[in-house]
Amino acid sequence: MKKKRGRKPNRAVLSGIKPERETWNEIRNRIKYGSSDWRIIKLRQLIGDGSKLPDNYFSLRRGQRLVALAKNLFAKLDDVDGLWNAFNAQFERAVLDGDADWFKRQARAIEKGGLPQRAQFNAKVVDLLEQAMWDTHTPKGEKRGLPWEGIDDLRVTPFQKFTDTKAGDIYQALKKRKMPDGCLLVEGTLFDTKERVMEAIHRLADRLYFALRKQH
Repeated sequence: MKKKRGRKPNRAVLSGIKPERETWNEIRNRIKYGSSDWRIIKLRQLIGDGSKLPDNYFSLRRGQRLVALAKNLFAKLDDVDGLWNAFNAQFERAVLDGDADWFKRQARAIEKGGLPQRAQFNAKVVDLLEQAMWDTHTPKGEKRGLPWEGIDDLRVTPFQKFTDTKAGDIYQALKKRKMPDGCLLVEGTLFDTKERVMEAIHRLADRLYFALRKQH
């Protein structure tokens, strides 16, 4: 059977990224779930049959929801309620605007959303790019989340941000394994050579308008 090489990413997922508007976390989720309407996919996973949350979780009052979550420690309040609030706001706006296309997009997301090609690889590279940005701009000895000048701007989007880290450093941080045929399995994606992996890293950084330090 012919092997699937990691040379052709899901261009529709990456090309739709708006790095000047989407946060790091939104971009990660878009990549992971293969859709700009990723919230409905993630919500279904968080409150699905495997979650052990009550079927009427969202219709419960907040206090009751907290009790339900306390009994199921693996269900995170920020993930579930935060996603629901954002999704509910989109739903209300779509109803008020009579936006039938929004409902069609949710249906398509449920039908087709999942793990697109290179999802694990691309999501990991985004993680490493964000971490590299923080490592470059956060004063030594300080932890994430502490207030300092410029921190809010870094938190928002990757657009026109930069790091002192090189693509080679990102490559070294990726989980990889050399296959019997000489190819590289990198974060779940098969590449012909290291050069192909480096190209993919640069391509994703460019798509985010994020500047890596140049290789010497």
